[in-house]
Amino acid sequence: MKSQAHGRFVDLQREAFSAFEQKDYEGVRKLVKKIDGAFPKQRHRTVMWKMCSFALEGERDKAFEIGFEALDEGIWWNPDRIKEEPGLADLQEDPRFETFVARCRVKYNEERDTRDPVLVSMGNPLSHQRLFAIHWRGDDAESFSEYFETTPRLADWHMGFPQSSQVHGYSRFCWDDEEKALMVLKKSYEAFDEISVGGGETLLCGASQGGKLAIDLALRHQPVPHHCFFAVVPSIKDLKAYESLLKEGVCSKVKGYILTGENDPYLQQQRALHQLLLDYDVPCQFVVVEGLGHDFPENFNIFAEEAAAFLMK
Repeated sequence: MKSQAHGRFVDLQREAFSAFEQKDYEGVRKLVKKIDGAFPKQRHRTVMWKMCSFALEGERDKAFEIGFEALDEGIWWNPDRIKEEPGLADLQEDPRFETFVARCRVKYNEERDTRDPVLVSMGNPLSHQRLFAIHWRGDDAESFSEYFETTPRLADWHMGFPQSSQVHGYSRFCWDDEEKALMVLKKSYEAFDEISVGGGETLLCGASQGGKLAIDLALRHQPVPHHCFFAVVPSIKDLKAYESLLKEGVCSKVKGYILTGENDPYLQQQRALHQLLLDYDVPCQFVVVEGLGHDFPENFNIFAEEAAAFLMK
């Protein structure tokens, strides 16, 4: 995934988001040109950034021109997510916006039940240390794997990245149907087990929706039989299910590490879950990164090293 000449996509994406925050829309478009050359598979993201950059400058015609051209090329976006995109807010009063959303919905309905699950793996298949990391909502396994590929401690690990079969957008996937999600994760883990010659203990990991699933799998000890979880900005909404599960009793080997940001919208629920785990004697570290929202911190490697050291000792 990583381009040696241009670095990682996730780092360039962070630069683009920073340019948006600074209202440097020309800077966004310069980055888009650079990213399109290095990471052509990410055009569904960069086209949207370019569309938003013109919309935020009041260039409606240009924004729609870019969006409709992409649709004609077969690129599309989740229709409900489009309506929530802040960068397109000024376009919503234009009748072309509803046409744009409607065309995205047609593509979504055509694609939603057509994909098979995928497993991306990297690292040393002979290693006895393994990571099974679940992507967040609206991502794909290959892109998600970038967050872990430069962590020194994980360099000799065998890492598996399952990709959901549930379509969220063009080359984007989600785990919204939990029953289907658990079935896919079970099959993906079994496939990972087959190619992972070394075997051994596995660290369950995930971000946002995937982070919640990593916690759920570790506490239930099924359908993936491992106990330790590393959850990045997990999207925790309801604590009742966790309280019931903990009351029933969980394996004494369960151990966790939750990494989140002080501006994460789920912070209150994450903090409450952490306290609940401690109340039931489940060892769990809870780390809040200053200034961070619902995202990976720029210095993620440091926290990944710390989490691995705590969970796998």
